[in-house]
Amino acid sequence: HLDVDAHRQYLPAWQEDANDPKLVSSVERTQHEAGYINDLAMARCARQRINFVVDGTMRKAEHTQRNIQRMREESAQWKNCGARGNLMMRPLRVTIVFVAADVDVCLERVALRTAETGRPVVKECNQQCRESVKALSKRVNLFTHLKNNRDGLKFVAGSAQELKAFAFSAPHKLGRVWV
Repeated sequence: HLDVDAHRQYLPAWQEDANDPKLVSSVERTQHEAGYINDLAMARCARQRINFVVDGTMRKAEHTQRNIQRMREESAQWKNCGARGNLMMRPLRVTIVFVAADVDVCLERVALRTAETGRPVVKECNQQCRESVKALSKRVNLFTHLKNNRDGLKFVAGSAQELKAFAFSAPHKLGRVWV
């Protein structure tokens, strides 16, 4: 589980901010470095063919698309070493699980989380995330959209069965063509 926000707490600029909640400027100052740590962890997982989950907003579609492509390339490096492939060496598959809530629900949850964790959220993230997801949803092997309002989780696109099949089955057993 790779989470930029989890990495952020170890950075000097974050630790030096004594405010509670932290300043939005501290989030902005640590974003690049925490993101870089996350990118390094993703690359290591991809090269070693270790499954990983990236917990993030995907607010920058171009950056996310570049990362997806780079991780697919990293995971295929075994081919360049002359290694013989097997079922474990199939191409990296990518899914987006988009968990969304209505904006008013998001704002309430952000306020609660800021009070609990001391970590503020940049307000533009919500709309940027929705735009990125729309742009990227057709470029991954599986797209799942869940609504998480006050009435619990509801599937908007995809299903629990598809997600389970994606996680636990070989691509050829799913009845779909996976890139």
